[in-house]
Amino acid sequence: MEMTIKIIAMGFLFSNSILKEKGIDAYILNPWNMLDFVVVIAALIDLYVTISTSSNFGTQLEGDEASSIGSSLQSVKALRALRALRPLRMISRNKGMKLIVNALLSSIPSMSNVAIVCGLFLLIFAIIGVDQFKGKFDKCSIEDEDLLVHIVTRVDCNNYGGTWEKPDENFDNAVMGIRTLFEMMSTEGWIDVMDAGTDSVGIDMQPKKNNNIYMVFFFVFFMIVGS
Repeated sequence: MEMTIKIIAMGFLFSNSILKEKGIDAYILNPWNMLDFVVVIAALIDLYVTISTSSNFGTQLEGDEASSIGSSLQSVKALRALRALRPLRMISRNKGMKLIVNALLSSIPSMSNVAIVCGLFLLIFAIIGVDQFKGKFDKCSIEDEDLLVHIVTRVDCNNYGGTWEKPDENFDNAVMGIRTLFEMMSTEGWIDVMDAGTDSVGIDMQPKKNNNIYMVFFFVFFMIVGS
């Protein structure tokens, strides 16, 4: 009802001269009205398909008719995801919230400059990480952990029946380095990455406890600045 009244009053695509003089655009030209329009149309389609399919539940369906109803229900499920947009409609009815959201949206271009600086910052540390830790986070995984004292290289791991594994967080290339650093910036599992860095020995070499202890400064410095 609200949408219909607004369309009648404002015009759907073109507004009359009186409204133009007052600075009021046509209904669909307003982003908030466009959001309302999408939500209402999706709800009407959802309602129509639900009613048309439920009316056939009392009869036994076979073949193509049953499959078409099944596909219709699947499409309805996809449309119901648009229900998540409904709370956004309340923003257009609250001037304070509307002002805040518009301010956030208008700040996006300025935030892009900050994002570029953060990206360069991550790239620099990722390059350092690749230089220091490329291929050095890999380690041997074996059922009998007592055998780890005899494993020095990847060849030893294979000889003892172990598997040479690569952790998800590594610095094998710049992209993986940026991903690992970004995860560290969120303070999620950064201690494990630091331990892997301090235990690193070399490419295809089994990590050794605190073998590269001074790399602690690299990770701590990054966390101080990066977080």
